This record gives sequence, C-alpha cells and structure tokens, in this order.
Amino acid sequence: MNTLKFTFALLFIILFFNIAAGQEKPPGIEVTGTATISVTPDIMKWTVDIQNDNDNIQEAKTKNDNTVKKVLNILKDYDIPEKDIKTSGIRMTKRTYIYGQEKKFSVYNTVWFTIDNITKYDLLTNDLIRIEDVFITNTTLEYSKAIETRVQARTNALIVAKEKAVKMAETLGMTVGKPILI
Repeated sequence: MNTLKFTFALLFIILFFNIAAGQEKPPGIEVTGTATISVTPDIMKWTVDIQNDNDNIQEAKTKNDNTVKKVLNILKDYDIPEKDIKTSGIRMTKRTYIYGQEKKFSVYNTVWFTIDNITKYDLLTNDLIRIEDVFITNTTLEYSKAIETRVQARTNALIVAKEKAVKMAETLGMTVGKPILI
C-alpha cells in the first residue's frame, strides 16, 4: 500500500511540475514597433593624408611641413574652428627599391577636421586637391542631433507597439494592461 501511495505521490509531483513548467510565460500578447525618422546630415568629417617623398629626408620633412601649413591655412580660410581640426603628427619611413637599390624617404601626416556647412564641400575639395601630395582619403556625413533623434525614434516605436497591442486586444474583446516585459 505504501508503494502505491508513493507512486501516486510521485506521479502527482511530476504532473504538477509539468503543468507549472508549461506556464512559465504569463498569458499575454507580444508586439514589436518600428519607427523611422529621416534626417538631413549637417556635419561632414574629413580625413586628409599628406605624403611627401624625396631622396633627402630633410627635404621631404620640410616639404611635408609646408604642405600641412597650406592645408591648415585653407581650413582657416573656411572658418573651421581649431577645436575641429586634429593632426596625426609626422611619420617618416625609408624605403629601398628592389631595382637599383635607390633609397627614398617618405614623410606622412594626416589632418582630420569637421565642417558644419556641407555646402562648402565642392569648393573645399577643389582647394585641397590643388595642393601637391594631398589626398582626401575619407569623408563621412553625420547628423548633429543623432542621439536625440534615436531617443525620439525609440519613443515612437514604443507608441506604435502599444497601438498594435491595443488593436489586437480590442479584436479579441480584451483590454491591454501594464506591460509584463519590454
């Protein structure tokens, strides 16, 4: 008899845990919301590389220094604030060519800057590429209020999700309560 009671007790426990495990997720509906906000970029970030090659390292360095000054003067002419301009500092390498064992030195510098008037793009590009040994290696567009816009998009997405949930519940003759999980 004890064995029979033990078996029923064991079956009851197993059945109870199976029912409880099947109800891990509370009853409810799941919705997602998406929102898109279109913005016009108002910031452009630039990377400009300067490379001067010469057989004499001093001449290559002097030429690089002068080229960097020309670039910085153009940026000054465009009223780009100094806080928005950074330089990498000078880098020098010595290369030996395989044919003829000719030694040549290269001096590099990079200038990064940001402009907040994208309409200056064409004029600024033309002025920079006129300088020998200057290469515009990258430009990227950004939006100055990107963080605020992301926050607004998240808020809009939550509103859309709530509207979906309310419509689904109304269709089923129910109401939406407080969110269980976000």
